[in-house]
Amino acid sequence: MADRKLRPDIAEAIRADAADNPPRDEWKDREDFNTVSLGAWLDVCKAAGVDAVPATEIGKIEIEHLIVAIDNPESTEENEATRALRAFWTKIEAARKPGTMIRWDCCTCSEVKYRLGTGRHEWHRDLLDCFYIDDFRATDLILEYPDTVIPAWSRPWMQARIEDGYPVEYRVFVEDGEIVGVSSYYPQRPLQDSPEVRDDVAACLLETEKLIGAVPTPLKFPALAPRRHSPDCKAFTADFMRLEDGRFLYLEGGPPFGAGAHPCCFEHFDNWGDGAAFHLSGVPVALKGTAA
Repeated sequence: MADRKLRPDIAEAIRADAADNPPRDEWKDREDFNTVSLGAWLDVCKAAGVDAVPATEIGKIEIEHLIVAIDNPESTEENEATRALRAFWTKIEAARKPGTMIRWDCCTCSEVKYRLGTGRHEWHRDLLDCFYIDDFRATDLILEYPDTVIPAWSRPWMQARIEDGYPVEYRVFVEDGEIVGVSSYYPQRPLQDSPEVRDDVAACLLETEKLIGAVPTPLKFPALAPRRHSPDCKAFTADFMRLEDGRFLYLEGGPPFGAGAHPCCFEHFDNWGDGAAFHLSGVPVALKGTAA
């Protein structure tokens, strides 16, 4: 997302760690829980009784076929990959409907992140038209996707509660099966400590505890993630949003910080309490970024 870069020292540490470890390609053929799969997380939500923004699977495609398209965007050669891509894209075109957005299993596209990260929260046609093969954000994440086939999804555009031009969203950080922090998702917009925010954080804690209980192990992370987390421990992030109509919904899950997740408003990831606005049930809560 625009304006949400890691501090240079954190980014360099993660790059150095990744450079010392080859991709975990063996994960592609294993049935472990895929921490970057929206579909896998929605299954966990259903099992745990966590209310989530719904999604409808549009279609699936082998990543090797996508790579052919990414590497040879102008090719007109008729082969298995181009036929698969054409069939997949026909399903995508049929799913482009007003009031919805289209996303990959592992991520939304860059335009969606850009619009929300710059305070443009209303539904826009760009949320449909921005879904394409060589989106710079999606391409990088798809190449790290720890499976051989990737789905695409359609989701209704939910009207989030807006505070100072940005949606009210939160990210929960889980390490070793314990919640270690809750953050406002947008560090460029401070949230104020208020009864409403504390109610949201309490909901984050309650719903995430349900996810911790339901998520299966072993887990698999992005293929290039530094090897800081054991597949046998429950480590992940969970994102939630407060809607304008008052509902509180799970949005998506992902790998833990250090394996691909942005720290949001936290800065000192080795001490989650640094910079916390308050603690709730012993969990530090961060509400603004250092640049805010």
